[in-house]
Amino acid sequence: MVWRSGSNYHVIKQCKQRLACANNQLQNTKSSGVSTQCNNDQPNSMCTCCCHDDRCNVGDVTCTQDQTCPPQNQMPHGHITCTDRNQPGSHCTFECTDHEYDVYPAGKNRNHCLSNGSWSESPPCCARPCPPYFLADIVTLYHSSNIHAYEHMVRIAFLSAEQTAIAGDAVKYAGLYYSGEVNMESIVHFNEYNDDKLTMQGLFMQRVIMNNTADRKVNTGAAMEFARTHMFNQSNGVRGEVPRILMVITDENSTDDVLEPAEKLRAEGVLTYAIGLAEDGKILDRDQLMQIAGEDDHLFNPDHDISQVGVGLINEFTVHICADPCVHALHNHEHFAR
Repeated sequence: MVWRSGSNYHVIKQCKQRLACANNQLQNTKSSGVSTQCNNDQPNSMCTCCCHDDRCNVGDVTCTQDQTCPPQNQMPHGHITCTDRNQPGSHCTFECTDHEYDVYPAGKNRNHCLSNGSWSESPPCCARPCPPYFLADIVTLYHSSNIHAYEHMVRIAFLSAEQTAIAGDAVKYAGLYYSGEVNMESIVHFNEYNDDKLTMQGLFMQRVIMNNTADRKVNTGAAMEFARTHMFNQSNGVRGEVPRILMVITDENSTDDVLEPAEKLRAEGVLTYAIGLAEDGKILDRDQLMQIAGEDDHLFNPDHDISQVGVGLINEFTVHICADPCVHALHNHEHFAR
């Protein structure tokens, strides 16, 4: 055992049961103050090292060997400055440089490399407030047979958009109108508006309008399948490794099956939501809406307060997307330690 207090060293060599020595040796890497129990970077240290051969403890015993720490040379949306890269004793400072990004966790902007090869703190990340900076590709499918319900749908869409940031590294929206079939002229793709919110809203107002087929069918399932195969497509602006969300807003029960396309979407990692807007005493099939949504928290069936739907959606997105601020932003900028 080596015990150091300031500049004084105390070395104890003795025979000990193998298990007891091994248990003591495990304590070397346990936290003690700002470092570990066995260290080379603090005034006090106590180290245990075990050997099992004859005369193995002859000579000096230090128990510690300086080890390099794992590299931490990238900080997207910011940079790292280290005094000696990942060598023992190196002190690193983390700084976010891109607009509206801050170090997360707050205040954790420094760490240093310990002699045991570990960093004193896990490296932080650069993150933005979430909301409004959700990272998601959202497709919304609209159907209405009632002008008042349609106006509510437009209001929900605008309330949701106003509470989110539209950008290449935040939320992007796409959508369409459907009835018996998808209205191809109504489609708004992710890559049509250059991430400009006003342009996007203008496209939705111009294209996504009530235009129902003469057969009066409401094939929600077919519209969902179309979204899966055509809307969630990289050629139409979907980003890789970004959370995907499908929302169905309707005031009618579906004529066709919705469960199979909903399950296909969820199997591919798409979060599905259903918003049912019943007007004029109409009763919507809650079981069918649940098949679309997949779970209770993803189903919205408001009686009168439409504004609460927008709030509820934002709260839901917060739960699913904002849980770890370090992963809800695109990390496509690399800044290396210097």
